[in-house]
Amino acid sequence: GMLTRLGVAVRPRLPRSAAISTAAAAEVGGAIDYASYLTRRSRSRRPSAIRALQPLVAMPGMISLGGGMPNPSTFPFAKLTAELTDGTSVELSGASLEAALQYSPTQGLPALVAHLERLQDDEHGRASEDRQLCVTTGSADALSKAFDALLVEGDALLVESPTYSGSLAYLQPLGCRLVGVPCDGAGLQPAALEAVLAGWDEASEGARRPRVLYTIPTGSNPTGASLDAERKRD
Repeated sequence: GMLTRLGVAVRPRLPRSAAISTAAAAEVGGAIDYASYLTRRSRSRRPSAIRALQPLVAMPGMISLGGGMPNPSTFPFAKLTAELTDGTSVELSGASLEAALQYSPTQGLPALVAHLERLQDDEHGRASEDRQLCVTTGSADALSKAFDALLVEGDALLVESPTYSGSLAYLQPLGCRLVGVPCDGAGLQPAALEAVLAGWDEASEGARRPRVLYTIPTGSNPTGASLDAERKRD
């Protein structure tokens, strides 16, 4: 089954005993069609026309008046310096400083995105031409984007019990029904998750079968538990 990375919500595997609907297990050529899990609002979004011009604007010598990008020569900083506790100094100047102060692609600074992709390749063996990586301002920003993309008012969402209180601040106004899944010292209990899904009756529950599980598999907040490899496979 699929579990979240970096606290982002994704669909859990349905239990063996549960009937799998076409919508809940949409597959294309044997691969999961993740686009089928997006809300209607998310599917209706289109790329910004101004943002689509970003690669052209970044070409050397290009002068564009379309995006309102300031001339780097007007930036009031010559360099930024930070001193670490061990005495090491880190300096940002020249082209690197201009890039940091200038508008950048929605996904993040290209050099940072490329570094994070290489890190995933090296640490997790996730090399793929199909992936898309987006840098956010923090976990709450990432979670709010994921919840907004996957959930609508009235949806049932599977969550660890207990779960991160910061996420509840966003979920409660969203109007989702939170369905707790018991945890123990080793994290979320796969058997308990399967029991919740296997016994779900949409008529009596008043909501369709949960399609999304919000879980923190490593260093869960507030329990501190981490799922081992066996539980992740389950």
